[in-house]
Amino acid sequence: MNRSSDSADWPTGNGAPNGHAPDPDPTANGEGLAAARAPPVWFWIAVVFALLFELGGFYSFVHLLRTSRAAMPADQQALDAALPRWVLAAYGVATGVGVVAAIMLAARRKESIYAFFLSLVAVAVQFGGGMLLPTVRAATPPIQLVWPALIFAISYGCWQISLTARNRDWLQ
Repeated sequence: MNRSSDSADWPTGNGAPNGHAPDPDPTANGEGLAAARAPPVWFWIAVVFALLFELGGFYSFVHLLRTSRAAMPADQQALDAALPRWVLAAYGVATGVGVVAAIMLAARRKESIYAFFLSLVAVAVQFGGGMLLPTVRAATPPIQLVWPALIFAISYGCWQISLTARNRDWLQ
């Protein structure tokens, strides 16, 4: 009996009885289905923007810590004197956790959602809590009220991008 003539009935050694390689299983490497879905280009552009935004905020925070009050302009001196230290602490949390969140988003980690949310809450505490204090409101020029709203909106957008990425299975 010549077995080579009916080789379609015999396994070929690659695990498939029909001679074709089996379809790759995206869950076989332990990363789950999220690893199989590649995010689009706009996601990566948003990640770079988020990282630059958060790094800029962190740089500003560190610069504020290193600048003496005497070296500040008079209006900034009044504002710095009016700000309680818990507002400065919220600023540090907002920017520090924001940088970590952006890095986690670049690494496509689900934990970025929680980090961006914590950063957003810290932004709300920093600006919202600060503006509730009469001494801070009195020392803040009206034009400077635009920045807190813009920073909150961008922080909210970063959080929403991380939620979108999770909902579309781009995060691990």
